[in-house]
Order: sequence, then C-alpha cells, then structure tokens
Amino acid sequence: MISQTSSAASYIVQLTTKTRHSILEKTKNDIVQVEADLWDYYVLVHWNFLICLTMKIKAESVFTETEGGSVDISCKYPDGYQYTPMYFCRDPCSYSDVLIKSVKADTFVSEGRYTARNTLSTRSFSVTIRHLTLKDSGVYYCGVDAWGKDKLTKVKLTVSEVLRPNQNPEATEQHDASTMIKATAAPTVSTRDPVSRQNQSPHNDTKYCM
Repeated sequence: MISQTSSAASYIVQLTTKTRHSILEKTKNDIVQVEADLWDYYVLVHWNFLICLTMKIKAESVFTETEGGSVDISCKYPDGYQYTPMYFCRDPCSYSDVLIKSVKADTFVSEGRYTARNTLSTRSFSVTIRHLTLKDSGVYYCGVDAWGKDKLTKVKLTVSEVLRPNQNPEATEQHDASTMIKATAAPTVSTRDPVSRQNQSPHNDTKYCM
C-alpha cells in the first residue's frame, strides 16, 4: 500500500509490505528509496502526484559456471506481464547496460553471445550467455518493461577459472620407466598398452545454474 501526505516543506512517502513498514520524509522532488525485506522502492514525488515507482527484487538468484562454458538464467514473473517487453541488463541497469531485449512472446531473440526468450506457459524470461569469461562475473537483472514501474529480478553470476592440474614431464617419464622395469621382471603380469596408459593419465578437468 502506498500513501502520501504533504506539508509546506516536505512530503511523507509511506510504503507498507507484508513484513515491514517504512516511512521516509524527504523534501519535494527528491528521490526516495525505501528498502523492504524483498523489494527496493524508488519513488519520485512532485507535489501531490506519484510520478514513478520502480521496484527491484532484493532476493537474488545465484548462478555459477566455468569460463568458456554457457549459463542458462531463468527469471519468473507474475501473471499479467506475459505480453510485456522484457530485457536483460547488467548492474546498474541503465539504458546503456541493457544486453538483450525480448518484445515478442515465445520467440527466441539473439544478440551476440546472448539469447533470450519469454515463455508464456511457464511465465518465465530466460537468457543464455555463451562463451563465458571471468569478466562476465557480476550482478544482472531480468527486467519487465512495464510503464512507470519496471520489475527487476536480481541475478548474481560467478564465472570461475578452469582448473587444470600441473603436469611434470620428468615425473611422467620416471613413471613410464618404472612400469617397463616391472613388466620385464614379471613377464606373467599383463601390462596396458601406451594408449591405455595415456587414457589413464591424471587429467581432472572439473566443471561445476525471472
């Protein structure tokens, strides 16, 4: 619920949520930010008119992927926004931070490394980022481009470096020589061919998503 009262010098903008009640008093034309448990409200007040209300979800979804791979990010949105244009942006999510936008529902849109789709059946806006780099780590938002009150779902993406075990050529040669000596001393014991040993070498590339 939103209410406001005016006086000669200041305004009171009052927002009530299910879990928290906040009141801030600011002079006219100020931008008022009220943090609730799940939402950030940005209110522009001019005399007795509520000009704009933009909401940001504080609760974030966290995605982790390794560099070089791809990540699928899905954001749910409430009923009633199915045919509203949607976009994906990087924090602070100004106009120049928008990475891709979807205008038509149930249609894939591609822009560089980004692919987006608004799926009506699941009421979700999904974005795929390909060829990830370490610089892609950061905070993003799935945005619903509603008039006067964009709805933003916060997403945190962490791109980790690919870990490769250190290889020591001298240690590998010593291991092969030791295997040959054992095979000569005990000819009744079967040994693996070089291809099998190669397949057994300790390569442990590990890979770990509105």
